[in-house]
Amino acid sequence: MAYYLYALCYKDAVPDPSSSWPPGVNPDEKLSYICSGSLTALVQEVDLSEFDTDALAQNLQRTDWLEAKVRAHDEIIRRLFEEVDAVVPVRFCTVFRTGEGVKSALDRWSKTIVADLERLRGAAEWGIKVYANERKCLETAEQAPGESQKLSSGIEYLRRKQRQEKLARQVKEWIREQVNDCHQTLIKLSREYRVNPCEEDKSGERMALNSIYLIDQPSKPEWLGELEKLSERWTESGLRLVVSGPWPPYSFVTPVVEQDEPDE
Repeated sequence: MAYYLYALCYKDAVPDPSSSWPPGVNPDEKLSYICSGSLTALVQEVDLSEFDTDALAQNLQRTDWLEAKVRAHDEIIRRLFEEVDAVVPVRFCTVFRTGEGVKSALDRWSKTIVADLERLRGAAEWGIKVYANERKCLETAEQAPGESQKLSSGIEYLRRKQRQEKLARQVKEWIREQVNDCHQTLIKLSREYRVNPCEEDKSGERMALNSIYLIDQPSKPEWLGELEKLSERWTESGLRLVVSGPWPPYSFVTPVVEQDEPDE
């Protein structure tokens, strides 16, 4: 057996991971804590036949196994996040051979872990994506009154084409300005933020913003209010706001806790 590590927090007032909690990655074993100093690690015993290096390499190729375990991992961290005011989530499939290995990691990285807990206290992660349907944006812009149709068809065609090309450039600039204004507004309400690469989208929309923000609990009402204003402003304009959260602060932890080699 080995120890699967979910998350780190202060050992004071940690909740009892009772039967009301999700089952975790190994439903046959109870959740427990391993403590060292002021810190504690939420763990669960797992079988090395499923989680050692070789077995894990094979299991990660199985979509059904991977999806189920990722979901179980996330459910436990979110449940702990509901109970305490500061959590450091640990990356998926971090496994230690022994409890002493977990304690050693807590001792080795205690200063960094405590710094993260203090920095993340009382805050949650929110994801914001903005999608731009440039065709719809252009159609909206083209609804303005056009020029007279008295010119010959050839000249009118050329002028219309030039006008559309200019309008297309203006639409792209408008989208850029709107997204930048959105991002700057959200930055002012956030403790920290991360900007991720925009993903490709084949549905006719282009992702124009893919950011994550760390939001203090007291700022949540104002945060949600700004998001509502943005959605209303962009109604029928061709821009679409997608919000996810609140989440444990996965994107804002310092990645220092590394597993030992469970197959040695």
